[in-house]
Amino acid sequence: MGVDVQDASLECLVIGWGIGEESWLLDRHVLPGDTSQAEPWRMLDEVLATTYRHASAARLPILASCIDSGGHRTSLVYDYCHRNAARRCYATIGRDGERPIVSSPSPRRWGHGERQVPLYTIGVDAGKALLLGRLRVTEKGRGYVHIPVADWADDEMAAQLTSERLVTRFHKGVPESAWKKIRARNEMLDAYVLAYAALRLLNPKLEQWAEMIRQRATRREDDPAPSGTPTPAPRPPSAPPQPAIRQVGRSSYLQTGFSERSQR
Repeated sequence: MGVDVQDASLECLVIGWGIGEESWLLDRHVLPGDTSQAEPWRMLDEVLATTYRHASAARLPILASCIDSGGHRTSLVYDYCHRNAARRCYATIGRDGERPIVSSPSPRRWGHGERQVPLYTIGVDAGKALLLGRLRVTEKGRGYVHIPVADWADDEMAAQLTSERLVTRFHKGVPESAWKKIRARNEMLDAYVLAYAALRLLNPKLEQWAEMIRQRATRREDDPAPSGTPTPAPRPPSAPPQPAIRQVGRSSYLQTGFSERSQR
């Protein structure tokens, strides 16, 4: 999940990943409220606890999240990520220029007790270029972005995902490229880059996990569990204990019958 922090809302995008980094947009949340107060962060707790049903009937939790600490809510983001470190919530700061999508963390201290949290620098230029390139992929498979037919996957979301263009200008005869906003709102573009950074930080073995899910689905067909019993998803090796999951989401876009918008 990627979380873009605004003064009056938290903007969340949840993405599922498959072999070859094929991706599925699973859910979008706009959590309204003054983000200097507790309520939007309480709602984020609920989003973080959501699980999504795979076609195999496995329930897939959100395994990693990147939250933008730029702007006016830096200390609150540090505090939230510190409290949710076991759930792999990472504090991030975006930087432009030629740099990797995720850099090694630097420690940050805050608060009266000078607590410490790792801060990850996100190379936003590289992340935006990656997304815009993948939105041009027209065949399902490696790098393809699946966009569902859903109320939240509307024209506004599409406009936000494509809200910037790479432009080249000459400065003293030297070409310089930079991303330029072509509309005011770009939260979903930022959230996608953050969600991809979360994937990089998690560093899952996608082929291995896909095979584990397939094998569990096969065993379930051979020896079905009682009706309504969910199949647990594979967990990453040496993962910290997962907290109890309270299902609060409405999405099930990985199940059979998933429908998509056409891609161009």
